[in-house]
Amino acid sequence: MIADIINELKSKKIVGIISDDSYYTLIDAKDDSLASKFQFGSYEDSSREILIDNINKIEMYISEINPMVYDLVEFSEKPMLLILPHSTLISITWRNAENYIGIRAESNQPLYRILNQYKTPLVKIKTEEALEEVKYFELNYIEEEKTIISLEPNGKIIILQK
Repeated sequence: MIADIINELKSKKIVGIISDDSYYTLIDAKDDSLASKFQFGSYEDSSREILIDNINKIEMYISEINPMVYDLVEFSEKPMLLILPHSTLISITWRNAENYIGIRAESNQPLYRILNQYKTPLVKIKTEEALEEVKYFELNYIEEEKTIISLEPNGKIIILQK
């Protein structure tokens, strides 16, 4: 099934996953043509996040990294969604007006395996229901409670959700 999901993503398609009565879409975070199909508001919305497979890859997508990011993630008791400025290589659709994105390293095994094999960040969006024209796969995925932190360019840390 992981291979099928990766093949769909490589075919420039939006992929759906169903787990525990929840619906999620996975979209290539760098593909402007796919991103343009969606309209969203606030980037502090934890239902939408950019996923990477390893926190060390964050430097590929954020141009100015506060070194504190690594310590925050390492010592967090829960998965951490980081709201960070100065994103690069990520479709502009997923950034807010100040160029911020919500990004985190995924540790849940099925999604980690997809990210690791696909080798491109994905946008994961929780939706209320299945979307038309999206192929859905059942995946053993449990949404984990997460901490959400915004790091400002001046070094200020804002805790949005513990």
